[in-house]
This record gives sequence, structure tokens and C-alpha cells, in this order.
Amino acid sequence: MTLSSNLAVQTENLGKKYKLKSSEYWALKHINLNIETGSALGIIGPNGAGKSTLLKILSGLTKPTTGSYKYRGSLSSLLEVGTGFHPDLSGIENIYLSAALNGMPRKIIGKRVDQIIDFSGISSEYINQPIKHYSSGMKVRLGFAVAANIDADILIVDEVLAVGDVSFQEKCMRSMESQMHEQGRTVLFVSHNLYTLQKLCPQAIFLDKSKIVQIGNSKDVCDGYIGQTLDRSNNVELEKREDRGGSGKIRINRLEWTPKLLQTGKKAVLKIGYQAKERLEDMNIKISINGSDGRFLTPLSMHSSNFRPESMPNNGELTVNIENIPWMKGNYFIDVRVIEKGIVCDDLRIATKFQVHGGTFIEGGDEFNSTKNGVFIPHVWSI
Repeated sequence: MTLSSNLAVQTENLGKKYKLKSSEYWALKHINLNIETGSALGIIGPNGAGKSTLLKILSGLTKPTTGSYKYRGSLSSLLEVGTGFHPDLSGIENIYLSAALNGMPRKIIGKRVDQIIDFSGISSEYINQPIKHYSSGMKVRLGFAVAANIDADILIVDEVLAVGDVSFQEKCMRSMESQMHEQGRTVLFVSHNLYTLQKLCPQAIFLDKSKIVQIGNSKDVCDGYIGQTLDRSNNVELEKREDRGGSGKIRINRLEWTPKLLQTGKKAVLKIGYQAKERLEDMNIKISINGSDGRFLTPLSMHSSNFRPESMPNNGELTVNIENIPWMKGNYFIDVRVIEKGIVCDDLRIATKFQVHGGTFIEGGDEFNSTKNGVFIPHVWSI
């Protein structure tokens, strides 16, 4: 396979098969891609679709079973929290280690180390401490800071950025955009945040059941992914959905709004049914409310609300009370993730959809009936 002069990455009939105890499983099948130099390609799909497998093959972390691939120049990747770091080494020692593994001479690393630390936002108190004491968010910040400052022609980023805080995610997005436009760097970006992905990537592919099912303009591809997943959520009971991640120890089996007719400014209760294999400790359910365009709008989290029961029965129901619905008239969908003791037990994207009807926050005020999704922020007029 000869790589054309305008291409940064090319794959031909790429596939990956894993052998299980009594069967075989194709994680990736018939992947054919031509990614131009200086472009950004978004990669979306449900859990288990093959997104991470594709990035691991391109990063050289696993070998394909079928097909081949080529890329032009050097490549840097950020796939998992702490990838390329040694837990017993300090933050600054891991900067030198990770950059050296990516082919950067020690002399150049030394010139950029302050820049890397500054980008990561990790304080002097922690940068000289072993990273085994870092939070997952700190590891992500340091990992991206190193990857962004390596002179690589291609940058591969998996969903790992979702671990960081919002301000750092925005900082990373600006960095990737700058490197694309000013340095001609090619970016491959996996994200469940469809709105962010569309802002960065003009083109996208939709992977499902190990194959590419759609490729093209990122908005069209994201719309196709949302539509297909919503159809699946309408036709398959929540507890039977197979496009979910996590260990499986806990499964969300019901999401239900009361009242069924939701109105802006009115009360609502979200009932969350769950089932687990055993009694639960330190469980945290994270709900994301997203607009119909994939934009993340509102987080609902047990721990963020300081609701931390010491233990919970293995089957039950939780409720989230919302005094005033903040969302304006429009269609929305819910992502849900369940974590116990730091381990993701259930992860379901576009778990269900719901509709908000026009309403008002002010007694006697005009109805908010905008046709666009959004979050209402209380405000006061004066004259």
C-alpha cells in the first residue's frame, strides 16, 4: 500500500479479531480510511463499537488481524488515563519519560518542560510527587500537556479527555485547533460529546458493531448516530440494551419522568431504577442532560449533590427532584453512568429521550416557547 502525498493516515481492510474461550469476536472489520494531512476526523459510536481498538492499532499498541495501515511522519496518542506514565515516578520525571518514548531528545524536553507543566496546571506541590498520588483528572492534564508539546505530525485522542474539568477540556480543544491550523497537525478524536466533536472535526465516521456504517460531514454523521441510537432506545427495553459499557455489576433498568408532560419552570421528578449483583457501597450515578444537537447542558450527580449513602440495596429506585425545569421547549436526551468505588459499572449513551413543552418561570409571564434547545438562566430587567 502506497501512501498518497496528501494523506496522513490510510487504512485498507483493517480488522481485529479476539479469541475468546469458546468463540471468536471481531472488534473491527473492513475499515478503509483516507485521512488527509492537517485534517481532523471525529470517531463516534456506541460502547463496544471498535473505536478504541482502531486507535490502539494506529498507535501501534495492538496488531491488526487483517489488512494494513500507513501513516506519514510521527504520531502521538493519548488513549487511557496514565498511559506511558510510571506510577512511582514524579510528574516531572514522567514528562521526560513520556516525551522520550515519543522520540523527543532530552535537550528539547528540558526546554519545554516549564511549558508542559504550565499547560497541565499542576502545581509545584504535586509536580515533584509520584503520580500514583494523582487524581485521574491530574493524570489526564499531564498526559495531554505532554502529547500537545511533542512535535508529532498526528495526534490521536480517545475519550480520556472527558475525565478532565470543563475549562481544561476547552483549553485542549483550542490547542488542537491551533495545531491543526498553524502546524498542519492531523487529529483523530474519539468523543461522546457530539457538540464538541462537531466543533473540532469537519468530518466524522460512525462505527457500530465493528464496522463503519456512516462517513462524511460530522453533523450528518452525528445526526445519524443519534437517530439510530434513539430508535434502538425506543425499540429495546433499557435493561436489555447491549450498547453499554462498564463492568456490569450495576445496571440502570428504568428512567422515568413525573409528570410525563414536562414544562419549562415547573417541578419534575426523575425516577431511576437500578439492579445490582450485590449490595452497593459508595455508588455514584451521573446523569447528563444533552440537547438534540448533542450539546452537554446539565449534570445531575449523587456525589455533586452530597448524597452519599454508605450502602444501598442491590435492587431499588432513586429519585431526582427538580424544583424548576431549566430547559426550554425542545427535545433532549439522557446519558447515564454508574460508578462504584471508582470503577465504571454501567455506561449508557442516549439512554432515553424526552420533550419539554413551553412554560414560564414568572407567574403571569409570557411562555418560553423558543424552538431552540437551551438552559434558562434567571435574570432581572430594570429601567
